[in-house]
Amino acid sequence: MENQPTVSCVETQVTNEYGIGMRIAIVLAFLILIPVLLPIAFVLLGLLFSFYLAGIVVFYIIERTTAPKGMYGDPHIKFQWLRAFINNVIASNVPHCQARFRRFLFRLSGITIGKRVFIGMNGYMEDYCPEHVVIEDNATISFRVTFVAHGVKRGKNLRVLIRSGAYVGAGCVILPGVTIGRKAVVGAGSVVVKDIPDGAVAAGNPARVLRWLEGYGPDTLAGKAPIVPVCKSENVNL
Repeated sequence: MENQPTVSCVETQVTNEYGIGMRIAIVLAFLILIPVLLPIAFVLLGLLFSFYLAGIVVFYIIERTTAPKGMYGDPHIKFQWLRAFINNVIASNVPHCQARFRRFLFRLSGITIGKRVFIGMNGYMEDYCPEHVVIEDNATISFRVTFVAHGVKRGKNLRVLIRSGAYVGAGCVILPGVTIGRKAVVGAGSVVVKDIPDGAVAAGNPARVLRWLEGYGPDTLAGKAPIVPVCKSENVNL
């Protein structure tokens, strides 16, 4: 009975030494393997990216050779593949912390974007006629918003205009020829098929005006109905 504490102390010492040895072995393995594995990982990523770009080029060549005659007389078709790659592969997946870089890429493709504009991730930005999309100063576009500025309405107004201070909620779809007014709010998941007036709060499919921000309303437009301000106690999902 008197030797039990001694045995226990010896076991604890052996366990501690074993644990320290394992930690040292793990650290040494990382120090040895990381310089080897990192270049391999970068090479694999480079190969994947190269295959992706090669696929885009091959698809473009096939598309050009098999397209109906006269289709590529449309100047928008010529570099649509490149704009689609810039807008909807690179820019839309840039993290929020690099929102400035996302705006730069969208502008590079031909979209007009004002100052202090926020555009969220994973959306679809018009790549066929990007010059039809205009986003004014201080507008906020949440994530997964789709902009469509081309279609069967040829010869008509296809421009999508987001006025200054407007807010477009997550997952909205903005269709051609739509203007979202100054400081207007569009609720998440809405499909906007017609203009949203200044200061309106709209939602739904299709989006319709639900209420007005304070200081805006039909009386300021047509002099008929009173202003219905947003009640802070109401739970409005935007």
